[in-house]
Amino acid sequence: MLHISFSKYLNDNEGRKDTSKIANMLTFRRSIRADFSANIIGQIIPLVAAVLTIPSLLNELGIDRFGILALVWSLTGYFSLFELGVGRSLTALVAPKIRIGSRIDIQAIFWAAMFTAIAIGITGAIIGVLAAPILSSAVFKQSQHLRSEVTASLRFVAMMLPLVISTTTASGILQAYRRFDLISYNRILFGTLLYSLPLLAIKISGRIDFILGSLLVLKALEFITTFASCLLINADLKAIPQLKLLHFQLLLKSGGWMTVTNVIGPLLAYSDRLLIGTILSTAAVAYYVTPLDLVVRLMIVPGALAGVLFPVFATEYEHNRNEAHNYLQICLKINYVVIFPILLATVSFSSELLTVWLGQEFAAKSASILQILAIGALANSVSYFPYAVIHAAGRPDMTARLHAAELPIYLSILWVFLKTFGLHGAALAWAIRNVCEATILFLFSSRLLIGSVGTETVRFILIGAATIGTLLITRTIQTDIITKVGIYLLSIVTFSFLSWYKVLASNEKEKLRGIWRSLVR
Repeated sequence: MLHISFSKYLNDNEGRKDTSKIANMLTFRRSIRADFSANIIGQIIPLVAAVLTIPSLLNELGIDRFGILALVWSLTGYFSLFELGVGRSLTALVAPKIRIGSRIDIQAIFWAAMFTAIAIGITGAIIGVLAAPILSSAVFKQSQHLRSEVTASLRFVAMMLPLVISTTTASGILQAYRRFDLISYNRILFGTLLYSLPLLAIKISGRIDFILGSLLVLKALEFITTFASCLLINADLKAIPQLKLLHFQLLLKSGGWMTVTNVIGPLLAYSDRLLIGTILSTAAVAYYVTPLDLVVRLMIVPGALAGVLFPVFATEYEHNRNEAHNYLQICLKINYVVIFPILLATVSFSSELLTVWLGQEFAAKSASILQILAIGALANSVSYFPYAVIHAAGRPDMTARLHAAELPIYLSILWVFLKTFGLHGAALAWAIRNVCEATILFLFSSRLLIGSVGTETVRFILIGAATIGTLLITRTIQTDIITKVGIYLLSIVTFSFLSWYKVLASNEKEKLRGIWRSLVR
């Protein structure tokens, strides 16, 4: 297990676990407020920037070039998965050292992680640069006049790889020191520029490779800023100590099964975009990626909440698994109460939303795709919490094995659906994968916490099935906007009543009030 793989190393140097536990309990309320707020703010502001800039970018670039840019945004967003779990391992190994002031060990682990990340990134960049002409001509379909731009763009994307991986790894130190404020500042600045900088670059040149060259510079500045933040919080990191093989072994070993997930994860996450670009066209990528990016951005709430409560799951799993199970149930219900109304609105008003945002022509091709993706997003939002529980329990092997088994099945279904139903088939395959994955992760986490599935688990799966059924029914309603609003409001009133009186228990209502007061205070 993950926590066993390096527990001896931690015990030999720390020896004060009780002090750590007490400190965690005393700072829990402060952490949940500060960390949750930092996570949310750091993701919402770039999202607003995306909403404001994408219509102008689409208009200025045209659908072909915008499809390439949308694909690049997606790829760079998941480049961090290629760092093989080094960043998370860095956080796990350094955090206990901070409490006992082990300066040399912190230096050694940090630089071992950075050298590992740089080596992985450079290797990937070399492969990507060499493969760019082949990918441009043999894999992606685009107009002949765009061929040179696409090849140069792919090379720029490859050169971003070491910068993104190194930035993610360096952020592991900031997380270990609980400097989520610095992480949030960087997200706000560079996340906003990721969408706004292309608008400025267009004024100089409309070529997509020039725009991606400017994004390469942006990624370099982001790495420099993140690295400087690490030196700001610990000046000792400026010096490179003598490194031992042990430090590299600890980083890679503690990553363990996370490495498998991090290798397979990008294939699961981006195979749909790549196949669409291969089978259909880069223009079709835009009609799919834009609504997908919209629903994925809605996952900031479950993502931020799961991240903040991860240490709670880890602590309670070791000392009181029933309490950890209670927290899981509460998180699932909070997520359900928050996300369902948003996704119901997305399904109900998808056409109107995309028309206002990107125009009637774009909405005509993407509105129904957005509806299908929103249904899958409900299941995706649920999966954050059992996933966090499984990793907090030191069982990343469970998610790795699931993803390994899932990949060939998903790729087969995606290929058949894409060939048969086009973009709608890709959206349907994505939704089915998320529903199945969330269900399995939920069953895994329940067995870890209470040793069985339990009636509460079955009840929540049935609630999820009923909710998905409601979204499917809503998708079939084709009527005027006034009637849609009436149906939506009636659904929300019914949903609120059933949630408060049928879904939430009395003790859960009280805990929900407590968590809410902690968040807004």
